[in-house]
Amino acid sequence: MESGWSEASFLLAYATKEEFIHSDLFRIISVNQELLNIFIRDNLFPPMTLSEFFNLIDDIDLRRVVQNFFSGTGWNSEAMQRLFTYSKKVIEAKKIYYFSDPLFNRSRFLGFLPKPQKDEWKRSRGASGSREEMISAGRKVLKEIYNSFRDDHLDLTFKSSILLRNEFKIRGEGKIRKELDLLMQQEPISILLENNLQGIFRTSLPD
Repeated sequence: MESGWSEASFLLAYATKEEFIHSDLFRIISVNQELLNIFIRDNLFPPMTLSEFFNLIDDIDLRRVVQNFFSGTGWNSEAMQRLFTYSKKVIEAKKIYYFSDPLFNRSRFLGFLPKPQKDEWKRSRGASGSREEMISAGRKVLKEIYNSFRDDHLDLTFKSSILLRNEFKIRGEGKIRKELDLLMQQEPISILLENNLQGIFRTSLPD
């Protein structure tokens, strides 16, 4: 390669599309773009909760989730209640207080439960041990709903499928992290960036 040329300027000037997409420069740009997307998403758009998902989907899909995912797979009322309720024990008062997720639309959810389960719900008092446990349990169930949809065990409309895909398929950053780890193992990222990118700004392309 001629003196004064960086790999980046050479690639940008002469590389074919196939050569470029297999270069370290393209991999660095791709990985950093994905990491930027992850940063923006995680900081500006926190993970969706189960109650938020229920509030965003239409009745036809909530009915399918309640009847096919929960009722159809043997969930009991206490287990379902733990997804939307948490308890807090006040030692001084020797009492346990129960708090519901303010985003949970109880009447809408119960409206799709079969009558035996609806009656059981009214007699039960299931609760997670803390708000964090409740949210975590709900996130786990939301991922299970996504997996059921992905594996064709749960039929959902386009709107709900997009919500789930955006939440879990796009958030599935494991592949991106592995790619970054691979780059780091091959050569320090700072050296790769210097070798590949500085020529874009400091080296003139040939006539």
